[in-house]
Amino acid sequence: MGHNDDNIEVYETSDEVLQLPWRERKKKYLSYIDRDYVGRTAKFVRNGHVYYAEFEKKEASKAIYGDDRSDPAGRDALINTGADGTIFELVENAEYTRSSKDTKGHNKTDYFDYFVKTVQIDGKVFDLLADVKKQYYKDGGFVYTLRLVENKKIKASPIQRGQALLNNSGNALTNNSISQKSKKAIFLRKKVQKKILKSSTRWILTIFMPTEKSLQHLLYRR
Repeated sequence: MGHNDDNIEVYETSDEVLQLPWRERKKKYLSYIDRDYVGRTAKFVRNGHVYYAEFEKKEASKAIYGDDRSDPAGRDALINTGADGTIFELVENAEYTRSSKDTKGHNKTDYFDYFVKTVQIDGKVFDLLADVKKQYYKDGGFVYTLRLVENKKIKASPIQRGQALLNNSGNALTNNSISQKSKKAIFLRKKVQKKILKSSTRWILTIFMPTEKSLQHLLYRR
């Protein structure tokens, strides 16, 4: 993830996910929801008040199996970011717009807060809309849902140059480490990426498609 020249967050689906058929991408997304997202919260700020909300698990499948809240392009983008495990980053720093009382008789619901954000995913720009629901009789009691609608008025633009360099390096490292199925290589990759930002160009030139051994050499070499 980075920002483009218009300072919009940019997300690119990994090659690993793009190689999967849509059915498998959906399964991977829902697997993340069931396994890794349980209890994880996102931060929201309403008129200076900070609170945290959980992703509404029971609504996750509706969002990707056609509840029509997202448009077709938005649904595909939601599936891809979900399968890549970046859906929580997607909602960060969304801006509060308004609140409303529950007028449709939702179960144990007090009110809704609404947040918006503009993001770029795989060369398209989207308006992200997050609905945060405050529930009765629950400690905290905030849950949220997401939808994406393509914004055809804003043209996608390239990622900022410095970030593009890091992302290209990261993609090379990611593909190499995933092919080895090595958790250790993934851990080292993340540490090397941080070091790249503080190092000279000669370091960047030496990390193209590295092995795990070369990652260790880069990380610990003075």
